[in-house]
Amino acid sequence: MAAAPAVPAAEIAALAFLAEHPEMDVVLTLCGFEEPIARQRLIQREGFDNLESFGDFSSESIDSMARRHESYTPVAQRVNFGMRCIAKFKAIAYWVRKCRHEGTTVDVANLNQDVITQMGRELTLVPLEPKRDDKLFYPPKFDPNNYVTWERTFENYLDSLKGKSKIPLSYIIRPVDADPATATSDYQRTIWQAPHVGYAFEEDNREVYRIYKDLMIGTDGWTWFHRAPEGNGRSAHILISEHYRGTAETARRAAEAEAQLAKLFYKGETPLFKFETYITRLRECFELLEDNDQGYSGAQKVNAMLKGITSTHPRITSLSTTILTTHPTDFEGASSVMANVISRIFPAVNNPHDGRAKRQISAFEQNEERNRNHQHDALTRVMYKKVRQYRDRQAEFRNRGRGHRGGGGRWANGVDISDPTRYFSADEWNRLRDSPDYQWVIDRRAGNGRGGRGRSDGHGGRGQRGRQSNRGGRGAGAGGNAGRRVAFVEQQQMHEDQPSNHDVSQDNGDRGGHAGIQFGGRRYQQPRGPGRT
Repeated sequence: MAAAPAVPAAEIAALAFLAEHPEMDVVLTLCGFEEPIARQRLIQREGFDNLESFGDFSSESIDSMARRHESYTPVAQRVNFGMRCIAKFKAIAYWVRKCRHEGTTVDVANLNQDVITQMGRELTLVPLEPKRDDKLFYPPKFDPNNYVTWERTFENYLDSLKGKSKIPLSYIIRPVDADPATATSDYQRTIWQAPHVGYAFEEDNREVYRIYKDLMIGTDGWTWFHRAPEGNGRSAHILISEHYRGTAETARRAAEAEAQLAKLFYKGETPLFKFETYITRLRECFELLEDNDQGYSGAQKVNAMLKGITSTHPRITSLSTTILTTHPTDFEGASSVMANVISRIFPAVNNPHDGRAKRQISAFEQNEERNRNHQHDALTRVMYKKVRQYRDRQAEFRNRGRGHRGGGGRWANGVDISDPTRYFSADEWNRLRDSPDYQWVIDRRAGNGRGGRGRSDGHGGRGQRGRQSNRGGRGAGAGGNAGRRVAFVEQQQMHEDQPSNHDVSQDNGDRGGHAGIQFGGRRYQQPRGPGRT
């Protein structure tokens, strides 16, 4: 008979080690680690003490742990997880966290393959929390006159926030007598079972206190809120709830609802107060009475509705009598029948496509067309104004350019000499003669022709290109033109001082020649030597 194969010494040592950690041995076996040596390595390397420690692992940390063990060196010391092992490991960690949230005991006896499979499916259905602005759901300031509605709004806001343990913060203000055994859903059971002890609870309780304080400051509820211990949101909620749900406050709010109900009347269909508005106000009063433990019965609601209808229309009056027979205790049915009849009696008010509403729409369209025409005319005027401004600026730039050629905006003895080449009257010449800028004007007017491209001496001459001449003329360039202009100016300036028998034409010629020499092209002018004139 063949002998049984010998068990390796390493495996014997692993089994001996696992015997000292029976709980973790069972859990890791459920995860899919069948080799005793692999289970031993995981317990030793990760420091697993008990099953509850699995709840400290997130999905990301489990993936990191698997990568670390699969790349361990030397190769013989590696532990292969595999996809199934990783999925089961995550499911067990999720199960442990769920037990914490529900306040149940984490017992390995309650863990099996069916539970792991169920937890894995639930884990895949857990959605990622979307990013949102909490201010979109922030409740209003505390309202003592409508406490029940305010409390619902506040609870709904806390229901949208997750605490440290990923449980909605509404578990902080759950009812004192909440019994998880009577919960109607798993969600409600989770909130009612969440423990009110531990670090997560303390942090969540402090956060609820902060929100409560923000909503109570500056309201009548502050008198009761500040009695709660600092940072204890649950205690603050219990104090506020006991006072405003007390007998005195409940009776006060019910009395206010009765007073509002007594003021509600429906006299007829109008755009400002329709029958639908009347029914809505009635429902608000009925809900307020019900919230304060003084709700109306169906018959009382129908009687209150008919009592408030004071319309004298014969069909409405007869229908009120009929409703007492057909719907004596059905408020919803009675209000629906009355609304159908009123919509047929007053079609112009209830149908926006009939009567006055249509004329209002037509008038609105006409006003829109008129406004569009006015806007078009205004745009046209603005466009023409901008065109005129553009042309004025262009003209200003052109005038300014001519003034720059003459030296810019300058005045001499009351005469504008911005453009020295312009026409000056006799009076302006007389005033310029007494000004120190007189010679400057003469020089600019003479130099406006930019010299001449004539002979090297700058002399002009109509037909005498190669000869010396003192007479101004066309010359080979523009020097002769300058000579003629200077001669004309000098003739105006000095004709009063010249003797009657003076030969002005001779002087004109001489000055023209000299001007041609002086204002001719500088590149072609020869320097004056001694004795040259």
